[in-house]
Amino acid sequence: HMAAQRMGKSVSTLNWIERGPSNVPGRTRGMIVDPDDVTGATWFAGSVGGGVWKTTNSGTSWVPLTEGLPNLATTSLAMAPSNHNIIYVGTGEGFGNLDGIGGDGIFKTTNKGTSWTQLASTVAVNASASDRNFEYVNRISVHPTDPNTLVVATNTGIMRSTDGGDSWIKVYSTSSSVEDLAVNPQNWNTQYASLNAS
Repeated sequence: HMAAQRMGKSVSTLNWIERGPSNVPGRTRGMIVDPDDVTGATWFAGSVGGGVWKTTNSGTSWVPLTEGLPNLATTSLAMAPSNHNIIYVGTGEGFGNLDGIGGDGIFKTTNKGTSWTQLASTVAVNASASDRNFEYVNRISVHPTDPNTLVVATNTGIMRSTDGGDSWIKVYSTSSSVEDLAVNPQNWNTQYASLNAS
């Protein structure tokens, strides 16, 4: 702001309004604006300490969608561009923060949040220490025309599925966490990942 004033430009201040969910602790790390709502008022939000929430009035009120799930540490949400009924939810906050919450794989809905299934191939709680690939699912990318093809960034590397999450291939392995994943909007086959905030 001061730099802009020195350059002779005025800068307006944005007024932010909290839109919740306000009755659960934690951070909101994932969000989807429902493309099927032409008013833009329907959102899905992933709360690190409270699961997935939905609003249909631009955040004035919220309803929880995942109360019965065994893990609510939601860190990433991804809606399939070719089938908006399919949403993948990654759990586990793998960003190195001291108050980070551990996850337990990926959950999937095929009816836009009415019911959820934990993908058995991603269950981390009972996995051996060497096979906990989905304890922290930091980002999810879904193919634009195939809702069953997805790539996820985790704390052990990058995983790829072509069958809706029933099975996975590790396409990149690391001892550092893969904390972000960005897709070229012109070509899904080109993706960029960052390691350990680098």
